[in-house]
Parts: sequence; C-alpha cells; structure tokens
Amino acid sequence: YCLLLPVDYEKSTRPYPVLFLLHGLWGTENDWLALTNVADQVKALPLIVVMPQADDGWYVNSATRPEARYEDYVFGDLVQEIEDRYRVEKGQNSRFVAGLSMGGYAAVKFALRYPGMFAVAASISGAMNPTSAEMVRLQPKFEPNLSNVFGPAGSETRRRNDVYELAKSADPVDVPYLYIDIGNQDWAL
Repeated sequence: YCLLLPVDYEKSTRPYPVLFLLHGLWGTENDWLALTNVADQVKALPLIVVMPQADDGWYVNSATRPEARYEDYVFGDLVQEIEDRYRVEKGQNSRFVAGLSMGGYAAVKFALRYPGMFAVAASISGAMNPTSAEMVRLQPKFEPNLSNVFGPAGSETRRRNDVYELAKSADPVDVPYLYIDIGNQDWAL
C-alpha cells in the first residue's frame, strides 16, 4: 500500500482520521499519486490516506484463487495494521473509504456489508454490479477477470458480493453516509 501522512505527523502527538482510497480495475496502489493531485489536495488536512493494492481482485476473496483474499486483507488486516502502526483515531467516525470504478464498487459494498466500519463511503464512477450478467454483456472484455474473481454465474461469491442484494437487506439506520457520483457517460450498472 501507499500512505500519505499529514505534514505535521512527525511533530504532532495527536491521532488522525483515516481515508482508505481504493484504485480501479487494472490499477495499482500508486494510481492515486501518479494520476491525480491527491497528495496536494490532502497535504494540509489532518488526515492519513491509505491506498491499498488489490490487483484486479475487486476487493473480494476470490472464488477461484484461495490465496487472493483481498476483502480479508484490505478490510481486516490492513485496517488493523494501520491502526496498530500509526497514530490514528479509532472507530467508525474516524474511518472513511472512497474508490474509483472497481474501488467505488468496493467502497459501497463494504459500507453495506460492515455498516459499523466507516462513517462515509464514496463511489466515484463505481462499477456497481460486477456480479451481474449485464456487466459482461456490456463489457465482454471483463468476462475472464470477473469469472476468475467471482466464479461462474450463480456462484456463492457472486451472490455474497452483489451490492444490490446487500442494499436490500441493509438497515438504513446503520448504513454510513453514502456518496455516489457517476457521470452520464459512465456505464455503472
């Protein structure tokens, strides 16, 4: 993962809130730094920014590759590592998640699956339902990746990671604030 610390981190003793910033499909943990001005945008903020690597794994525990456990890594091990290693404010009200495309899907999915984990989840041009047959119909080039990650149509991994099904069963009182931004030329499903 890549990490941005506040400019006063070394001089301060205070804890900081944390933003987990998730990359998109075919991206890396370096994309936010290389392709945006996020470092300039947050340098004056009292905020730690964590940008994890999830390969092309949709932040999911893969149906076909047992070693590819991105959900466990990012939303279990990594959150714990950041809280153990850095001075962070702990708890839901000090933890935020946002992502682009594949990362936007993951941000919303985890806000719905683990409603007590984040205060805010933001999706920017999120590919909101990679588990659907419609995704492959509209974007056939994704099929090998989606089958590798989610397994065949109708699999338990697809069902468990369907944001629309998660939303249907979520209690609106518990779900963190959701921000979903998608342009009229994007194709999120």
